[in-house]
Formats: sequence, C-alpha cells, structure tokens
Amino acid sequence: ENTDKGPSRALASTTRIKRLAKGKTKPDVILFYGGTNDRLSGIKTGSFKPSKAPASIKKSVKKWNTFADAFVAAIVRMENYYPNAQIIVIIHNVGDSKKKVMKDVCNYYNISY
Repeated sequence: ENTDKGPSRALASTTRIKRLAKGKTKPDVILFYGGTNDRLSGIKTGSFKPSKAPASIKKSVKKWNTFADAFVAAIVRMENYYPNAQIIVIIHNVGDSKKKVMKDVCNYYNISY
C-alpha cells in the first residue's frame, strides 16, 4: 500500500520509486510513464528552469506546486536511488506544455525519451 498522501502519491513518490527495487536487486532500466493523473486533477504545468535544477531532492518533501517540479523530483529521485539504471521516459498525450517540460527536463538530465 502506498502510504504517501496528496500530490506525492503519484509522480515523485519515494514509496513508488523505492518499490522499483526487489530486495537488493535494483533495476537496470526504468520505463517512466507519468503525468496522466496530474492532467486529470488540474495540476498546473509550471516550467523547467535549468538555473534552478536540483542535483538532489529531500526525501521528506511531500508536495509539489507544479507538474514541472514533480517531474524533476521524480527524475532526480530515480537517479539518486538507482544511479546505474537507464531511465527512459515515455512521453504520451499529456498536452503540449507538459510534453515540452518533459523533453526539457530529459534533455537537461540526459534522460532518454
């Protein structure tokens, strides 16, 4: 059961990200599909600002103001928990502004999509 509440329950949830590992086995590849729930719940898109891009996200952070913030947090958390995994983002029908954010973040962090 996911014990995270509110906005952290989805995209940047440490609970979900930690579940990508099975015991001591960590993933080699992570296919990341996200953003649908945010679109349906009316979360604002926001924007990605490389000058403010974090290298790490506090594990205790539970709330994000925008999709962009949550998407960055999810990518950074996955990179921190699984530094040897290849992350591939699946960009789907989330709207043009969210697609742009996803591509900008992926390009900045050198993530395949």
